[in-house]
Order: sequence, then C-alpha cells, then structure tokens
Amino acid sequence: MKKNNQTLYYGLFALASLLTAMLGYVYTHKPFTAENLIGVLTAFWQTLIALFIIAVAGGIGEYFLKADNRHELERMGISLALGIPILSIATLLIGSTIGTGIFSLTFFLALTGFLCRKSIGKWVRHLARLKTIISGKYGTAIAVIAALIFVMHFVTALAPPTMFDTLVYHFTLPQAYLQTGKIQYVPDNMFWGMPQTTEMLYLLAMRFAGMESATLVSLFIGLTAMLGMAGYITNRFGKIAAWTGIAAILAGETLTAALSSGYIEWTVLLLGWAIFASFNYWLETRNRNDLILCGALCGAAIGTKYTAGIVLLGIMVALIFLPVLQTWKQRISNALLVGIFAVLFSLPWWIKNAVFTGNPFYPFFFPAGAMNEFRLFNYQHVPIWGNWSSVILLPWQATFWGVEAKDGFSASIGAILVGLSPLVWIGWKSRTEAQRNNIKTALLIVFVGFVVWAIGSRVSGLLIQSRLFFGIFPAWALLAGVGMDSIWYLRAANIRFGRVASALTLLMLGFNLFATWTGFIVRDPLAYVIRQEDDQGYLARNLGMYAVTMKTIQSLPADSRVLMLWETRGLACWPKCDADEVIDRWYDDVNTFQTPEKILASWQEKGYTHLLLNQAGVDFVRPREPRLTTEDWEKFETLLTRLGPPTILGSYALYPLQTSP
Repeated sequence: MKKNNQTLYYGLFALASLLTAMLGYVYTHKPFTAENLIGVLTAFWQTLIALFIIAVAGGIGEYFLKADNRHELERMGISLALGIPILSIATLLIGSTIGTGIFSLTFFLALTGFLCRKSIGKWVRHLARLKTIISGKYGTAIAVIAALIFVMHFVTALAPPTMFDTLVYHFTLPQAYLQTGKIQYVPDNMFWGMPQTTEMLYLLAMRFAGMESATLVSLFIGLTAMLGMAGYITNRFGKIAAWTGIAAILAGETLTAALSSGYIEWTVLLLGWAIFASFNYWLETRNRNDLILCGALCGAAIGTKYTAGIVLLGIMVALIFLPVLQTWKQRISNALLVGIFAVLFSLPWWIKNAVFTGNPFYPFFFPAGAMNEFRLFNYQHVPIWGNWSSVILLPWQATFWGVEAKDGFSASIGAILVGLSPLVWIGWKSRTEAQRNNIKTALLIVFVGFVVWAIGSRVSGLLIQSRLFFGIFPAWALLAGVGMDSIWYLRAANIRFGRVASALTLLMLGFNLFATWTGFIVRDPLAYVIRQEDDQGYLARNLGMYAVTMKTIQSLPADSRVLMLWETRGLACWPKCDADEVIDRWYDDVNTFQTPEKILASWQEKGYTHLLLNQAGVDFVRPREPRLTTEDWEKFETLLTRLGPPTILGSYALYPLQTSP
C-alpha cells in the first residue's frame, strides 16, 4: 500500500511539473489568440446545430420507417430522406402561424428531438456499419479521396456563403422569414413560389447558428446520401460497384461544389436515390408500405425542386412495365397509389402559394402576385440554347460540353457516369433476378429522364441545365457501378480490364480532388474560420466589388430602399434592396410604363430611394437579349440622365432616385 501511495505521489508530481511548464510556456508564447479560439468555438457550435437538425430529421424518418432487413447505411439514408420533408412541413406550419422567433423554434426543435430521442439514437448507431463497406485498395482509395473532398468543403462551408443562387434565394428567403418573424409572402423575390423543403432546414440552422450552419446542413445531407447509396449498392452488387457509384457522383465538379454552396442539389440527390431504393425494395418484397414510401418520397422530391418530379415519371413507367405476374388493373392501381402520396407530400407547397397569391403554381402558368404578364412571359420564354443536335445524344453532350457557369448545360458532371454505365449488359445472364430488376429500374428512370430533359430543353432555354435533373443521377451512378463490377474480373491478353478501369476511375476522381484543392486554396476559408480574416475581408476577396457595394448599401440611412438592375444577388442587403432576381425588371417596367418619366415615377411611388446599376450585367445582357429593342435601351439611357450623380463602385453605380437639376 505504501509503495502504491509513493507511486501515486511521483506520478502526480510529474504531471504537475509538466503542466506548470506548459502553462508558463503558453503564457509567453500564446499558440493561439482569443480571435482564433472564438472562431473555432463558433465553428463547433455551427457544426453541432447542423448535426442536431440532421439527426432530428433522421430520427423522425427512423420512427416512421418500418423494420426490415435493409443495410444499416441504406436505412440511415432513407430515414433522413423521409424525415426531411416531415420536419420541413412542420417548420412551414410553425413559421406560418406561431412565427420564426427564437422561443417558438427552440421549443419546436427541442420537443421534436426529445420525442424522437430513441429513434435518433438508433439512426446515429447505423454509422457503425461504415467499416463494413470499406475493403480493398480500390475502395479505400476512393474513400480517402472522398474524405479529403468532404473535409475541404466542410471548412469552406464554415465561411460566409458566396455561391450565386444562395445569394439570390436559397438563403435570402429564410433570412427574410427570420427578419420579419414569420413565414409570409415575399413579393420582392419571384423564387418565393418555388418549393422550399431544404430552405426550411436552412431557416432552423440560421435561427440558431447563422448561415454557415445552414450550409453545413446541405453538406451533411450530401454525406448521408453517399453513405446510403454505398450501403444500398453494397447490399445488392458488392463493394466494387458501391465505391464506383460514389466515385461517379463525386467526380463531377458541380455536385461536389454544391456540398459547400448552400444549394439544394444534395437533397434532390438523396431523395432521388431513396425513391429508387424504395421502389426496388417493393419489387423484392411486394410490401405495400414500400410503395407508399416511394410515393411520399416522390412528393418530397417535388417539394424540394419541381424538376425532381422527373423521377416520379420514371417510377410510373417502371410500375407499368416492370412488375411481373400483375394485371394491368394492379399496375394502374399501384401507379395511382404512388401518385396520391406524391401529391400529399408536395401539397403543402401548392397550398402555400395558393393562400398567398391565388396561384398554387406561382410563379408559373398565369399572372399572380408580383408576376404580371410581362414578367411571366419573360421567365417562361428563355431563348433555347443550341438545337436538337445539342441533345440528341444527351448523356455524352451533357458530359463533354457541360461546364460549370457556362452557357447550355452549365454543369460539370465528370466522365465516369457516361463512361461506365453502358457496360451493364456485360455478364447479364449471371445476374440474379433482384439485380436485373435494379438495373432495369435504373435504366428506365435514366431513359425517361433523358427524354424529358431533351424535350424540355427545346421548350425553354432553362431546362437544358444538368443541375435541374440531378434526381436521376443516383440511378445513373448505380449503372456506372454495375458497369465496373461487370468488367472487374475480365482478363484477356494479360490485360486485367478491371484494374485498368479502376485506375482510370481513380484518375478522374483525382482530377476533381485537385480542382477542389485549388479552389480551396484560392478561397482560403480557413483564414476566416480561425479569424485571421473578418467576414468582410473574406467576401471582398471572393466576391470583389459586389461585397464592397453591399457594404455601402448597408451603410445608407435606415429608411433607404435600393432598386437593383441587372444584379440578382440580394442576400447581403435585404430588406434595404430589391434584387433583379431573374433579370426582368427593365423588360417589365419599360413594357408596363412605356416612358422614362413614368418608370422613374413608379419607382419613387414604391418607396425606392436609390438605383443600383450593375454595368457588367448590362454589358453581358445587352447583346444577348433580343426582347429588349434599341428603343428600350435608349429609354434606359435617358432615364439615367434624369437621376442624381452616381457613386461609382467598380462596375456598380449607385444613383440617388432624384431628378437631376
């Protein structure tokens, strides 16, 4: 006993000596500043809130999902896909009635978390199965690259948002609801009429931890989507196919960039995969609950992005043609069942629009709210890009000619999807019936998606963009994974085709890793996270004069209202500014009021005190907009001469809306 006490004293003395030395050293050398510590603690809080919201949504879905033999990661993804729309609709109801105040949302989220605490715990424990899907050099390499991509986007998400659509509406609308204290009609932003499933989660995150936490919500949705897909494909086709499917998605620069953008693409992708998985599970079990789940998820997809309804069309086609030993009456009955639940889960967003504007489909189809006939025509008749030759071989065209932020497809989707998916026919006879059904379903969804995509692109110039159809990408990724699995063991003339194909896949994924890394270095979000740079410095460095201009608008007198022309991004200055969110304000005003004098008078009557002109936007639009005539532009130049002298901010000019002497 005496020896043990002596040992204890020696040990305590040693620790005290070391600790004293460390404290003395840290006191004089200070490895971090108070600002560093505040930045890290803030990031921790923002991450914690985002994880809690995701866990609550996952727990809700887990509570309603019936017991089955799904792979745990697959179940984790489907539970989140089901829980997100339920939590979002509940937030919509709370925010529209009680309000978006801190007390109402705290009580709502805390109560929901408490009631679902057991299912939340069960949902989180599914992560333990992650170790079962990683094996072999190929899967490990993809897992490492994917982890590096996610880490860089995680740090980027902790910095202020800079991505285009986030500044236009994904964050602008939740911010408006928080500032007004209620979810209500926002006539200044046409995108208010779009479904807002993901934006409701953003609202919750922004209420408790700011915009960075909202961006993290999107990132964690993306991470769960990838894990769910990996579990599902592993369970049916093996780990090679699973990791190839993940690589096929993450090889695209646009989708990986969306991880830290605050966009809604990853929610669409999660739901697209969950719909596919639920339908195939129904094919295996013929359990009616799985078909109901499939329909509910289809409705949730529509309630996230209208064009995600393309997956519902694919499921309808699959319901008619895939089930064997069923009468036509049964097939039609099943299709109606899916359709009914799709309507029920998307209905809250139609009702919201109808209540506030009288048009459930606002801002489409007929004038309502702030969408008059001129704005409606302008938005629904965007000039068509290219011709039929641009989409006749759509998968290849979208792959080769799709470049992020460029005309046309406007997205980089990587080469793995189109390179491996045509190989699914190899080894077809050796596949099980369940595997064949999965492949058939994926082929039908992708085929229907491409047909609708091609036809839609000939109706409106907007509908050629690849990002509008990300709902079919999980099915396409599964085909790519199966393609790799089909050739994995092929060998001839001493060539191991699987090994060569895997090397090329890793090379393609490595290209995107490099692109992600270079973008990360240029943006340098870590400087903001550890508070080596403030938010204004970060925004100015990444957004240029736009950030400086927004700061100038914020410094205007409290009663100022700024009308924007050819500048769509209003997040940083709302409610002082009214952004030109779809570049149609001048087209609308010049057709409605006809003369510069009447246009100026209408602006002043609406309470605008300043005009912000984006000259770079004018220079871009003027040669490309056939609907604005030479006379229209002359009227614009005349109007500018009637205003007071502008404040020049790079390509921006801030005019006072007063008649010049």
